Amino acid sequence: MRKIAFAMAAALAILLLSYASAQNLTRHLIEIDIDKSGYAKVTEIYSLDFPDKNSLSAFLKNVAENGPSLDAWKSDYPWLFPHFASTTRISAYITFDDRERAVILNYAIDDKFAKLESESARTADWRLLDSKFSNFANGGIIIIPKNVEIKIVLPVGARIDEAKLTSHAKRIEDAIVLSGISTTYVNLQYALEKPIAPPVDFAQLIRQFMASELNIVFVAIVAILIAIAIWKRRPIAQRIENYVVAHSSIEAKAPEEEVELE
Repeated sequence: MRKIAFAMAAALAILLLSYASAQNLTRHLIEIDIDKSGYAKVTEIYSLDFPDKNSLSAFLKNVAENGPSLDAWKSDYPWLFPHFASTTRISAYITFDDRERAVILNYAIDDKFAKLESESARTADWRLLDSKFSNFANGGIIIIPKNVEIKIVLPVGARIDEAKLTSHAKRIEDAIVLSGISTTYVNLQYALEKPIAPPVDFAQLIRQFMASELNIVFVAIVAILIAIAIWKRRPIAQRIENYVVAHSSIEAKAPEEEVELE
């Protein structure tokens, strides 16, 4: 009986210790910044709540041990992983904000996050495939819980095709926000205007040229060419004159005979 009681006490102690080291994920913010080339940088912020000081102390110990390594964190906290990329195709870095009590996961995606659908001389049409939300999909339905907020920041000046976008999305300037929704599609499509080449400012080019060191070299080359031309002018002129004289024929006209009229 004493052995059984001891075993039960040990199990209870382990249970209490695991409870003391537990933490609750209260909010998960994901911000995806897409550049004009379709590549993206992602920041995932996991806001945590700790039931007591012991659980916080245990967590801070793990923070010190794990450091910025994603693999080390994943072994202790399976909820911490990149939700929009494969761990083998990203460069990830983890930090912990002690004041906000939040774990911050930053990573850049090697592949293009948005797909170029078509382009013309003036515009490029992009699309974010719904397959990017595979970690939130269940049976063909994209489910984003209320405590999760996904903010997709598009390049400045992007024209969003709101007619094709899911009605559950919220637009904030150049960003789309998804939170607490259940939808069969997101279908984010947008267009970017291509920059128009500015007119050439010849006056500015001349000023830049005169201000650079190249203008000294250019002036020196021109001066040398002019000097060579002056020095060779007389011989060249003499050759031309000799050529004209040698190849010219001057024929004297015979005097006309007088005709006598009888």
